[in-house]
Amino acid sequence: MGRVIGLDFDSTSVRGAELSGVGTASPRVERFGEVRLPPGAVHHGEVVEPNTVADALRRLWESARFSTRAVALGIGSHRVIARPLTVDDGKPEQVRLALPMHADGLLPFPSSEALIDFYPIERDPAHPGKVRGLLVAAARDAVDDNVSAVRRAKLRPEAVDLVPFALARTLLRGDHADGTVGLVEATGSTTNVLIASDGVPQFLRIIPSGLDEVATQLAALLGLEDAEAQAAVVTADLASEPYLIDALRDAAQPLVNAVGNTVDYYLGTSEAGELRHILLTGHGMHSQLLGEQLQARTRKRVLPADPLDQVRLARRVDRAAIAASSSAVAIGLAMGVAS
Repeated sequence: MGRVIGLDFDSTSVRGAELSGVGTASPRVERFGEVRLPPGAVHHGEVVEPNTVADALRRLWESARFSTRAVALGIGSHRVIARPLTVDDGKPEQVRLALPMHADGLLPFPSSEALIDFYPIERDPAHPGKVRGLLVAAARDAVDDNVSAVRRAKLRPEAVDLVPFALARTLLRGDHADGTVGLVEATGSTTNVLIASDGVPQFLRIIPSGLDEVATQLAALLGLEDAEAQAAVVTADLASEPYLIDALRDAAQPLVNAVGNTVDYYLGTSEAGELRHILLTGHGMHSQLLGEQLQARTRKRVLPADPLDQVRLARRVDRAAIAASSSAVAIGLAMGVAS
C-alpha cells in the first residue's frame, strides 16, 4: 500500500500527517497540517456537524498539500470499548466470525450495533491453543458518522484505527518500549489511557472527559471567560500567576482521579510488572500542574512525551507549528497503515 495520511480530529482541530520511511528506525514527517474546528463540530471524538468537519478537511488538504487523498482515520470516542479476552487460536477471519458470541456479555450495547475486532497480544502459555488479547468494539453509528464526514470531503478512508493504538505506535519506541509503561493523552473532550508491556498494548480506556471540563470548572471558580480558562489550563505560568495554582488543582482533580483509578484498576487486576513511568501527551503535555498532580495521585514518575523525539521532519515541515500541535495520533495513524 502507498502512503496514507494519518487523520485525527478532536473537539478543537483536525490534523493530518504524511510520513515516509515507515517501518524504519527513523520515519520522516513529509507534510503536516492542522485546521481549527468551531465549538460543537466534534464532541467526545464523534462528528456532530459533518458538513463543518468536511469543510475543515478540504481546507486542511489545500493548506498542507498532501500527496494523496487516502486516509487512516482515528477513532477515539468514549463509545469505544476494550475488554480482555482469550480465544481459540486460528486464522484472523475465523476469530472475527466468533467475536459477536463473546461480545454480547462484555459490551454495554448490542453486538449487532457495533464494529468488533480482536487485538492479539500473545499465545497463552498456560493454555495451549488459546490466544490472549483485547476485544475492541465501537458503536457503529459513531464510526459511520466520522467516515461520512471524511467522504464528504472527497477523501478515501483506507483504514480505521484506535487512537490509543496510534499513540502507542508513535511514542512507545526506544527506551519507552521496555518494561511496563503507561501512556495518557489528555485532549479537549476525552482522555486516553493505555498501558503497554515491552511496547505491546495490554489495556486501554477512553475516559469521556478531558481538558474542556477542567477549563469549565476553572472558569466557574475564578469567573474567567472560556477562552481564558482554556489557555490557563495548558499554558499558565504558575510562577508568575500563583493565584491559579489552587483553582487549577481543584478543577483538574476529577480528571486526575479518573486516570489514577484506571491505572490502579489495571495494576490491581493484572500480573504486569512494576509500572516504570507514565508518559503524558496531547494538550496536557504542556500543563506542568497536571503532570505533577498525576504523579502525586499514581505515585509513579510522569514524563512529558514529545512525538517529535521519535521522527525526523522534512524541511518543508514547520517545526514550531507541529511542536505546538498534538501530532502524536496523526503520526501513529500514518505509521500503522503504511507499515
